[in-house]
Amino acid sequence: MIRTLLRMKVKPGRERDVAAIFEERRIDERAMAMPGCLGVELSMIPGAGTMVSTALWTSRQAYQGWLDTAGRADDIALLMPLLAEGPDAIGPSEICEILLASPHPLSGD
Repeated sequence: MIRTLLRMKVKPGRERDVAAIFEERRIDERAMAMPGCLGVELSMIPGAGTMVSTALWTSRQAYQGWLDTAGRADDIALLMPLLAEGPDAIGPSEICEILLASPHPLSGD
C-alpha cells in the first residue's frame, strides 16, 4: 500500500474555496471510484496557508491510473487561481510506502 501526499500553498483565506472546488468537482468521489483507491482526505494546517490532499492506494499502479484520468487537468486549472504565487505552490506528489498500519480505524474520542 501507498499513501500519496500533495501539498498546496494557498492564498490567505482561500482554504475554504479550495475545499469547495474539491467538493463541487467531486474529486474525492472520483478518486474513490478508481480501482485501488482506499481513502481520500483534504486537510489544512491552520494558520500556515498550506493544505494537504492525501489518499491511500493499493499500489503505485492504482495511483497512476488516477493520475491518467481525464478531468484532473481541469481540477488543477480551477485550483491554480487560489494558490500562492511561485513554482512551489503545488506538488509534486509525494509517495509514501506504508510499512505498518493499525489494524482498526482510530476513533475520534
